Amino acid sequence: MAAHERLRQYRVRTPAQKNESRFDSGQNRRTGQAVAPGRAGATLAAGLPHYIEHGPYLFVHAGIRPGIALASQQPYDLLAIREEFWHSAAQFERVIVFGHTPTHRMGAAPGEIWIRPDRIGIDTGAKHGLRLTLVDLTCRKSYSCSTKEKGTYTDFRMAAWGKNEGCEN
Repeated sequence: MAAHERLRQYRVRTPAQKNESRFDSGQNRRTGQAVAPGRAGATLAAGLPHYIEHGPYLFVHAGIRPGIALASQQPYDLLAIREEFWHSAAQFERVIVFGHTPTHRMGAAPGEIWIRPDRIGIDTGAKHGLRLTLVDLTCRKSYSCSTKEKGTYTDFRMAAWGKNEGCEN
């Protein structure tokens, strides 16, 4: 399937399609039936890889099961593991960047990322009224804003960790 067809399937509009109203209709283009919110997203997610390796990093939704080779990891663990991963004393070859568990449950201050030499937890609790965070791994900085009902997307913060040579402060 061509990329533009895949985008259309998930109702993602390319710049050339921005004036086509059918992408905003909430209807299946083929059948005309209403599409439940989230269905397209779930279908899109099902087609994505369970992890991505890039440079020194491994990006995964929830973490990995310690002691199991990456190629042998079960999808359930990659998507749902919690304590067995982040409580583990195992040392990993790559820095594992993960979410799924709000970092305050791992001992970080509420709304802050959780950092270990080989793991970075980035779920800072946006769903729970804490913070929505973007992480710049190159400069080792995080940028966040509040998601509390009062003041949503206000109270912007920047934090840095480790050495970030060559980056603006």
